[in-house]
Amino acid sequence: MEFVRRLSEDFSSFHFEVIDTFVMDTPPPTVHLKMPLLRGKSDYFDVIFKESWVVEPDWTVSIERKERGQIELYGFIENIDENSRWLLKGMNKEYLYRSYEDDLLKFSGSVRNKYLLYGLFQILESYGKNNA
Repeated sequence: MEFVRRLSEDFSSFHFEVIDTFVMDTPPPTVHLKMPLLRGKSDYFDVIFKESWVVEPDWTVSIERKERGQIELYGFIENIDENSRWLLKGMNKEYLYRSYEDDLLKFSGSVRNKYLLYGLFQILESYGKNNA
């Protein structure tokens, strides 16, 4: 949650909140962890994200945007392939979309770590400010 507080402080165009929780099971010895499903919402983007916590990639991200067009994501968000389906656990199906394409208003993917997630929010905030 400290990371989310940091996002909230650094990206003023976004409002961050916990919208749900899910239970994550760790490998043996199994521990059941209650994890947050988070939202960062701005005038241009609605970003739903959750941490996988166990191994990289650490974050599952779904983005809904107001306008179509290319956003230079510079490899910050990767496709979720068949080998990475475990990333979807705990993510409500209503928030899962196809992989990023320029003409899609909604897309999902994975982000390797919190530093790249931070960078993704920088890109989105910059895009919103430049198109305001």
